[in-house]
Amino acid sequence: MNSPTYLPGIDQIPRRRDKVKKATNGTALFLAVVISALLPLWRTLNFVPSPSNTLYYGAFGVLAVMALLTGRNRVQWSVVWLLCWCAASIMLNTFSAYFTPWPRLMGLALIIVAVGPLLGNHKLLAWRQKALTFLLWGCVVIAVVSFVMYYVARPLTMYRGFLFMGITGNSMLISPMAYIGALFLIQWTMRRNRSLGPWVRVLLWTMVAVCVFAGVLAGSRSALIGFLVAFTVWMWLYLRSVKKFVMIAAALGVVVLATAPAWTNYTDTLEDKMAANEKTGGFLTARQALWEQRWKEFKKEPGFGVGFSKVERTTEDEDTSKFKIGSGIVEPGNGWLFVLSSTGIGGFALLLWIYLKTLCKLFRLRRFEAWLTLSLLVYIGVHSFAEGYIFSAGNFFCLVFWLCLGLGWAMPRPAHKLTSRP
Repeated sequence: MNSPTYLPGIDQIPRRRDKVKKATNGTALFLAVVISALLPLWRTLNFVPSPSNTLYYGAFGVLAVMALLTGRNRVQWSVVWLLCWCAASIMLNTFSAYFTPWPRLMGLALIIVAVGPLLGNHKLLAWRQKALTFLLWGCVVIAVVSFVMYYVARPLTMYRGFLFMGITGNSMLISPMAYIGALFLIQWTMRRNRSLGPWVRVLLWTMVAVCVFAGVLAGSRSALIGFLVAFTVWMWLYLRSVKKFVMIAAALGVVVLATAPAWTNYTDTLEDKMAANEKTGGFLTARQALWEQRWKEFKKEPGFGVGFSKVERTTEDEDTSKFKIGSGIVEPGNGWLFVLSSTGIGGFALLLWIYLKTLCKLFRLRRFEAWLTLSLLVYIGVHSFAEGYIFSAGNFFCLVFWLCLGLGWAMPRPAHKLTSRP
């Protein structure tokens, strides 16, 4: 009886296919991290040539196609209706040449498809978790380097000689970056506290303090308030005990007061801003006029708003309908009111539903990634009361916002009953 013919290497085919599959997945993961983390971080730096908008949105177009081709996706239809509502708000309104609503909506759609809460599966979950981790470590590095540069080469880190902007291009950019870096580093350190050596712990907590000091040095009050609220929410989720929460809060209060002589000199910018506001009428004077403008716009067109990405009056109270050319860059003064005024009650309700539903889901997931994402979303939610970047696709924190929502959507659904804390 003839023995069966043996083909050399045929038993190696499945193993080789697995290697090819792993290499392919590794390449896709690398591209996802570069596009959704490293490229946006690159755009924040002030001392290197910034990539063009064509490269930026083209890269997210590639990532959006990759997301669509990852396999079977769970689709969140609320996001589809939100994009449709934004498109309707454009079609039902007139725009001056100052605004470019369709390219802006296309840019936002690319961000949402690539990293946002439209699509979700296990591959996208891995991509987004890794991208967010790299992005947050980048914020830590930028904050620490900026703080060191403040002492080594101070003129290079100052805007007009008195506003700290670090190695970024804006003082209102370095402050929230430093605070979300501090939020991440606190949680990352606490998660691995038992496995870290004493000197590593000292180094990490020093980096946390440096991030906080860098944020305070930039003088953004809304960023500081957002950090305090987000940290309080996370600490409550982590401790899950009123007694422990009060004890830790009291201990932190004592430490802050005891170390006041070491950090009060970093609050000069904050004090100068508060003093200027008091002279002009109060703490919220700088934003109150913008909030009133957004509210008037909403009352004028409550259904579909005055138009996606549009305001009718600028910071200087000028009528934008008279503008014939320009970039369309505006300062809404309040992200939530801007959504309400530009897309109406429908757009605002859809976005609020997506945001709150994600928060509720993350609250029920008792794990590090969920709590980190929840604290970041709380931070951006609070910070957006003073900054309007939710629909600004080119803004760094717009990406962070939609990436966190996308990560929350890609996470597995929580159990019906809450489990005990591990």
